[in-house]
Amino acid sequence: MSRPPSARLQRSLAAAGAVAAVAATSFVLPSSAADDPDLGVPGDALFSTAGRADDAATGPTTTPVTLVTGDTVLLTVAADGSPTVAVPGDVEVVTKRVGDDLYVYPTSVLDAVRDDRLDPELFNVTGLVAQGYGDTERDDLPLIVSGAVPASRAAGVTSTAELESIGATAVTVDKDGAGALLGRLLGTARSAGTAQKVWLDAMVPALDDPTSDLVTSTSVPAATALDPGTGVEQTGAPLAWDRGLTGAGVTVAVLDSGYDATHPDLEGRVVGTADFTGRGMTDSGGHGTHVASTIAGTGAADPSRVGMAPDADLLVGHVLNDTGGQLSWIVDGMEWAVESGADVVNMSLGSRDSSDCTDPLSLAAQELTTTSDTLFVVAAGNDGSARSTVASPACVEGVLTVAAVDADGATAPFSSRGATVGEHRVKPDVAAPGVQVVGAWATSPGGVRYRAMSGTSMASPHVAGAAAMVRQAHPGWTAAQVKAAITAGVKDERADGVYAQGAGELWVPGAVDAEVTTPSGVLLGAFDWPHGRDQRTTTSVTYTNGSDEDVRVSVAVADLLGADGGTVPSSLVQVDHRPVVVPAGGSVDVPVSVRPDLPLRDDAYGEIGARLVATVTDAAGSRSTVTTAVGAWVEPETVEVTFRVLDGLGEPATRGVLDVTDLHQPTRSYTPLTGTDQTLALRAGEHSVAALVRTDDADGAEWASISVPSAILDRDRTVVLDARDAVPVTVEADRPLDLTSGSLVAQRTWDDTWIVETAVRANGTTFAVAPTAAVRRGTFTQATFLRGLEPGTPEADSPYVYNLAFVEEGRVGTDQARTAHDADLATVTEHWYAQRDGWRAVEVAQVVPAQGGIVTVSGTGAINTPTTRTAYYSPDVPWRQSASSTTRMAETWTDPVRTYGAGEQRSTDWFKLPTSTALPADASGAPGRVAERQGTLVGFAFPHWQDTVDGRFGEAGFRDVGNVQVWVDGVYRGASAFPRAQLTVAPGSHEIRMLLTQLRWGRGDTWELGTGAMTTFRFVSDQPDGDEVAALPVAIPRYDADVDDHNRAPAEDGFPVAVELHGQDGYDPGAVVQMSAQFTFEKIDVRGSKAPSEYTWTDARVERRDGRWVVLVDNAGRSGETVSLHVSTTDEHGSAVDQYLIDLYAVG
Repeated sequence: MSRPPSARLQRSLAAAGAVAAVAATSFVLPSSAADDPDLGVPGDALFSTAGRADDAATGPTTTPVTLVTGDTVLLTVAADGSPTVAVPGDVEVVTKRVGDDLYVYPTSVLDAVRDDRLDPELFNVTGLVAQGYGDTERDDLPLIVSGAVPASRAAGVTSTAELESIGATAVTVDKDGAGALLGRLLGTARSAGTAQKVWLDAMVPALDDPTSDLVTSTSVPAATALDPGTGVEQTGAPLAWDRGLTGAGVTVAVLDSGYDATHPDLEGRVVGTADFTGRGMTDSGGHGTHVASTIAGTGAADPSRVGMAPDADLLVGHVLNDTGGQLSWIVDGMEWAVESGADVVNMSLGSRDSSDCTDPLSLAAQELTTTSDTLFVVAAGNDGSARSTVASPACVEGVLTVAAVDADGATAPFSSRGATVGEHRVKPDVAAPGVQVVGAWATSPGGVRYRAMSGTSMASPHVAGAAAMVRQAHPGWTAAQVKAAITAGVKDERADGVYAQGAGELWVPGAVDAEVTTPSGVLLGAFDWPHGRDQRTTTSVTYTNGSDEDVRVSVAVADLLGADGGTVPSSLVQVDHRPVVVPAGGSVDVPVSVRPDLPLRDDAYGEIGARLVATVTDAAGSRSTVTTAVGAWVEPETVEVTFRVLDGLGEPATRGVLDVTDLHQPTRSYTPLTGTDQTLALRAGEHSVAALVRTDDADGAEWASISVPSAILDRDRTVVLDARDAVPVTVEADRPLDLTSGSLVAQRTWDDTWIVETAVRANGTTFAVAPTAAVRRGTFTQATFLRGLEPGTPEADSPYVYNLAFVEEGRVGTDQARTAHDADLATVTEHWYAQRDGWRAVEVAQVVPAQGGIVTVSGTGAINTPTTRTAYYSPDVPWRQSASSTTRMAETWTDPVRTYGAGEQRSTDWFKLPTSTALPADASGAPGRVAERQGTLVGFAFPHWQDTVDGRFGEAGFRDVGNVQVWVDGVYRGASAFPRAQLTVAPGSHEIRMLLTQLRWGRGDTWELGTGAMTTFRFVSDQPDGDEVAALPVAIPRYDADVDDHNRAPAEDGFPVAVELHGQDGYDPGAVVQMSAQFTFEKIDVRGSKAPSEYTWTDARVERRDGRWVVLVDNAGRSGETVSLHVSTTDEHGSAVDQYLIDLYAVG
């Protein structure tokens, strides 16, 4: 098998963001492409839009995110995944970090979150961007609302689906009106509704491993043995086929990414379809086709690759797109599958994180499982070997939850484990092959019809296919009986505990022949601390005999393990070994005793798992085995701790949050302060405790950070966190200083794995920090970030700004008096350029964390342009400055990370000669990639904006649009409606011509320059060796000129515009050996029917000056007009760039 294409090549090659598609006008598309503006596939071409911007391989990505409150924050994610966020100056927030997930809660919604009326995921800004809900990708926010949706007179609220199974409505809300609608939903505004809860209509991913292998299809005779890579033979399915059990007459619904209707293995198998994504049934990602073929593939393309139940009928519901599926699509699909008469529903999908089963997907699964006779087979999740990581809806008691094993029966390292969160039930229920499983592949690129994939996504359809065979064998059975048969009839060989594999590995003959069954995943009890003899209990496990003769059943306990995976006393779970007779068609209860008072290792407490292995003997003496997974929750030593949080006046705190984290097995309580004591039941041991407290009095407001990073809580007690113990943070500077905004951040890490963080960002308050003792293990960091301006001057007009960072490691000291003398700081002179009459830009300076470092929460600041401002920075701290030209869904410009020395002086320009089409950059400012090739796969992705500063680039705003067209060896290959694309080419070298169009679609009142670029790249692409990912010979022009602070040039002849070629990472264009240029003052209509080349252009003089190419433009007599430029270059390697720049500068 060949190595899969690199993940980097398959996703966006630059931090370009997903922007709107360009309309099909002749300006952006030639007539040959206008008939199909999105995709051209002559020959073996395969275009697809590239992956998400936050997957980019180079540099940080910065994305504006509008919350459900209507507040817009600016999220920056470094290449290592570390997030930082900037918040509007007038918005007060507290933040919570869990790993790389960053939650930003405006303090105005803390009560609604605490009261479970608002889904916390609405404020997970990293999650919102990862799901495509950032402002560069969409201008609305999808929600699910339970209860009544207000009869809205407000525009921008659209109902998309009625989800009857959970009594909820899916809606989209225009971000511009989100804040007002939220008030109506929560009953805080006139005409309010009675919504019970508002969820994010979150994207749910498919549960496959991100890497996969292409598998070459071979021509083989029908008698050829099964390919072991399919996993089908491993389940014993062929033994059931020999008995005529192939799923005939059974309907299985596949809720996934659609399917390839042309794939031979699925032809004739699909009897009904429904699309819930709005994209039709085409499976652009291949996941749904792979899953469907494992269930019911006929092997028409390769008889060695038959699916589990090749005669089953398939219903295909398209609920996932390339990045996942919205909750509402999936719930709607589940309801459709039941209404369409599906006997079995396969769901190779699930939530990104473990769930307590109170989310919409779980609620729907539970309701439909209870009210229908449809069996839902669900992938457990791919969150790995940590405890309690089962996803939603796999956590639901009634569904059949499937773990993944490899070809040897070992649990896959990615497969999620139980127990379930909150109720501690046994999950998963069963395991099946899920590692490098060969299945059908959609669209068959290059003639390849199969692909090997890994994930619990691949395990689940094996079980769904088995369920179809069991249903065929026993047409009168209920869904619960089918589930019980599958778990009872697992393989006798057991490779792991019940919280990894449930009852065990799937064995189809055992499931088909299972006449004696038990419920799956029996919870024997949940036992609170302290444990005594009075907790000893007996729970009955019911054995049901579906045969027509009595059987004798002998039960033994096996695989009894503690929460840490080690053995525990055998007397903890016991069963009477004496045989019992289960009558024909009857049931017998077998008592199972639990003794939770037995002493255990500290780490063994928690979920206790075991299997009941029953030997069944019939009248003829034939024996079979029935396996039942059982579990119990034996609570670790627990203490009751009361937290009393006092504000700066000594009164019970009513504003702020309390954050308590168990450092043993990380569990976290993050709750708003209400003015009352909070009593928590906590595992005895070390905890991290932090509180953020706001105090308001006649002198103003103060936020205090109070931390106990190594709190040993080993007995019942009261912990007092008193804001009066916090020391005010003061700053002495060389000039008057008004500390207008700032943030306090407390971070705790331990075991080289876990990161939790609590922060507040506020405007117009003072800050204080309480001293702490040193941490006992791991790290503790307390940071204070402050922004200072000239007192009495509006922020946007302040002639100077101080960006200050004070960080303490290990402990917090008692001295919080800080100094900020100019000689000890770095000084940066900032020149801010404007257009027309100027604008109010938005700017932020943030400290960038090292990998795993502390998250910075900063405030955005306004600045009126044009202006020159002096910025002072704390030295020896990595800073990154970002800016936007406006506040709503604008483009976002990101500077490289810069660490200044004390006394260092620099200068920089912002928004000088903004132009479309740029190179991305990494954190250091080094160029990233925009065009690559691996084997026969070629990919492109371009950021939208650049100005004159090297290493700075701008990601597209919502109305910045673009597309790509490609010709290979003179043959048109197609168009992508985005400024990024992929295609396959034949092996060997090719001449490629790529036309990139990027436009500002709607300029606003202030933006008149850099309105578009149309760039043609011509180069020869040689095939890289082996699996090498090679940069294509592509370079980007960058321009500079001596314009004034409104980007205006003098009205005179011979105005010089410097042009340089900048190569992408991995390509040095060398010298420019040819350059020609033209200019025009005609107003080019980017929305019109006229291509740029059809306007009147004047040849410009081109010459070399001081080692640079310079274009000389005649601006004489052109005051009040704008100049567009046409530049053609050829570098020393023969690669050519031809670029039309629309409205490069104005003439004053």
